[in-house]
This record gives sequence, C-alpha cells and structure tokens, in this order.
Amino acid sequence: MPGNMAGDSNLVDIDVDNNGNIYALSQYGYIFEYDSFGNLLFIFGGEDELSERRGLFRNAAAIDVTKDGKIYVIDKEKASLYPSNLQSLLKGL
Repeated sequence: MPGNMAGDSNLVDIDVDNNGNIYALSQYGYIFEYDSFGNLLFIFGGEDELSERRGLFRNAAAIDVTKDGKIYVIDKEKASLYPSNLQSLLKGL
C-alpha cells in the first residue's frame, strides 16, 4: 500500500473492485476500503470475541469482492465463508 494509506499493520489480503476501490483485510477482521487514490473511505467488520455476531471475525484470512459488489471473507478459525453486500450495509447511512 502507498505510505499515505491509513490502515492496520496486520493486513492479510487485499482485493480491488470494478471501480478501482481497494479492500484490505486485517487479521482481526477489519475491512478497510480505499478509493483508487488511496484515500480511506470506510472501515467496517471487526474482531469477534466469542459473540458469534455476523460480520465479525476471529481469524480472517482472505477477502474477495465480486463484480456485483458482494464481499466474501474467509475466517479460518470459524472455518466459514461470510458473504456481504456492501451496498446493503451502506443503504442506511
């Protein structure tokens, strides 16, 4: 990542969507979304401390953003794949 991009030093994976936005995943389940210039847009997700809440992760390992904007995160401790649609998450903002 460029030096001006704010984020987590424990990043484990990144992906880029059709608009050039960059999604960086931290080991602790935080997802950082940047525009194509490296400006931080959103931070969402987080660490699951035994709450079993959807959208929180114990040991996030990989991220994928599909052509239609769905975000998939693999949590290797929970042995799960979590789909999310960013548009539906941001609809209420």
